[in-house]
Amino acid sequence: MRSLVLRLGVLVILSLLAGCSLARPTPVAPTVACPAKITTPAPTSAVEVLDAAFVDSYHQAVADHLLRLREEGPIILNDFLNMTLYLPGDRTARFGMDKNIYFLMARTTHPPLALYSILSMQGFGPLTDTTRQALTNYVELLGRARDEVASAQINENMRQRLTSLLTQSSDYATGVLQDGGARPEAFRTYVQAIRPLVEANLVTGAREQLIQFKAQLDQWKAAYPTERWNALLVVVLGFHQARELYATKLLFQWLLREPVTERRVVYAEVLFPPFGTCRDESQRLALELLAKVDFERDAAGLILGDDTALQRDVMGPAARDVLEDWGASPWP
Repeated sequence: MRSLVLRLGVLVILSLLAGCSLARPTPVAPTVACPAKITTPAPTSAVEVLDAAFVDSYHQAVADHLLRLREEGPIILNDFLNMTLYLPGDRTARFGMDKNIYFLMARTTHPPLALYSILSMQGFGPLTDTTRQALTNYVELLGRARDEVASAQINENMRQRLTSLLTQSSDYATGVLQDGGARPEAFRTYVQAIRPLVEANLVTGAREQLIQFKAQLDQWKAAYPTERWNALLVVVLGFHQARELYATKLLFQWLLREPVTERRVVYAEVLFPPFGTCRDESQRLALELLAKVDFERDAAGLILGDDTALQRDVMGPAARDVLEDWGASPWP
């Protein structure tokens, strides 16, 4: 397990640098509205009626397939730092990891991306009044965070690492304010200096998440020994930018010896956060996607001779061949 954690440490940089702020629970309702039901116009031709019959039968078959999957169980739905275990008989168990260390790593890793974001809006060069004010405000926040880290209940090595990362970030921003401008070479020098600290945070965050999830999975397996664990299905909710090398997806793929194609571990890319009032709908859609992927494997194998064919655009191979025939693109 240790070697797996160390390998995954630097693979979750998007999750920690960009995605974690989205993943943490929020005390207010999300501003993004849950998706409304989509209505389609009535068919006007025999071919459209034929297609509508396909859509209706497909949706009914998927719903029926999901009911059977739920009755056979088990299913795990991983929504960011939480998991729900679904067992036959509408039994569920919920797990939420201890997020303290994980979020501490994430939130103290953000400064270089925050500083880059502030500077990117004006570009490198002399500071605008808006950028100067934003940097001034951020330096103040860095100081408050450093004071909080100084009294946090963490080991001394971690405290020194976080203090150094926050201090170097504050020093860089203060230097930019004193110089009255930002130079790309100075920013590169700053990020190269703190990169080992960032990578150490990523290893700690990955280890924290994977060890807790693995322990809970082992606990569930021991608590429900008669369930069909050899047929476990998993759906992992995540945002677009995290779909590659997503830490918990890697964990489940490792656990279930999953190949690259989606067989027992399905990644569900969400377009609205599964928090607050949208959580039930988000989880419903994720389970529906799991059922579709599982249902379509048999259909694809029978109809197209490849049980993974519906995991990609079915016209994709033909489109690839056409583009290869066209040769190199003439565009500049």
